[in-house]
Amino acid sequence: MSKVFSAISVFFALAMFSAAHAAPITFTHEATSGGGTLDGAAFDGGAIVITAAADTDDIVDVGGGTYAVEHLAASIAIDGLGVFDFISPTRTFVNNGFVGFSRSANGGLNGADLLNGPAGLGAYDLTTSIGPSTGGGNFLQWAVSAVLTDGGVLEFASVGTDITFTAVVGDVSDVPLPAAFPLFLAGLGGLGFLRGRKKAA
Repeated sequence: MSKVFSAISVFFALAMFSAAHAAPITFTHEATSGGGTLDGAAFDGGAIVITAAADTDDIVDVGGGTYAVEHLAASIAIDGLGVFDFISPTRTFVNNGFVGFSRSANGGLNGADLLNGPAGLGAYDLTTSIGPSTGGGNFLQWAVSAVLTDGGVLEFASVGTDITFTAVVGDVSDVPLPAAFPLFLAGLGGLGFLRGRKKAA
């Protein structure tokens, strides 16, 4: 019984360790656009804020100082138009300290960049909080393939602009315990009770 108990304890301790080290991370890309179209209707330039959620467990080391992470969800606030969720999958990447927002590279998508900058983030690897960091960058390649939002196809004109990037890692206490954990605790209590009864007998 004690060997089974020990094996179960180790299994769940490892599961808890793994869950505790997966951390939610939120990326924010802020810039001023040169205008574009949404669902075919033109709009003038103005402030945009892209907010994207990811998990640090999903970060891929592409090699050569490049890291990328696919987003769990992403949205864009466009000054004067509103807030729209991206339907097309997207990702945040960093290439030798140069950060950007792009199409997904999964599922046959081309991973083409959409918003590049700023540079100068050193050896940043997307795993920690950083910023806000501001520097030069640009909108590019929105016309390469359709970028879908819940407001329609979104396309920005290619233009150079200052971009502010921020990353915030969630607290470990924000990561939920495995769903089976309460049941596991109840089982441990039951085992302890039975073991105590056995010793008493």
